Amino acid sequence: MNGGPDIVKKLMPMASREMIEPMLAKTDMMKYGGDLIQAACKHGKHDILELLIERGADALNPPEFITGDDTYRKTPFLL
Repeated sequence: MNGGPDIVKKLMPMASREMIEPMLAKTDMMKYGGDLIQAACKHGKHDILELLIERGADALNPPEFITGDDTYRKTPFLL
């Protein structure tokens, strides 16, 4: 199953770790990890939160910039 960060966030309220895991295969955790962590926390998805952290998501250290994405800006995540 293909997916992306927007689809994962939409599915978060009803998702399970097994459902989300294949959808994260091509997701850039440096770029989208903080947003996904925030969504998992909001919906009480502890199993998905663990998966995101295992995959390298880090809400405390967003990158300063991302090569090839001029619209990206470093912002803090509110949990």
